[in-house]
Amino acid sequence: MSSPRSSYQAAKTGAAQGLPLPKAAQPPSHCSDLVADLAREYSDMWAEFAQEIRETG
Repeated sequence: MSSPRSSYQAAKTGAAQGLPLPKAAQPPSHCSDLVADLAREYSDMWAEFAQEIRETG
């Protein structure tokens, strides 16, 4: 089973090669800013969580 990061990276690589992105990576244009903001917020929360785990190990 591939990780979400590797699946996303594969999608980005495919898009760079002119292949279409999977539907999940194509939010409707009127939602793209919201989806991008949410992704960044969740990314920040996961990064903080990972740092806490490393510090309390």
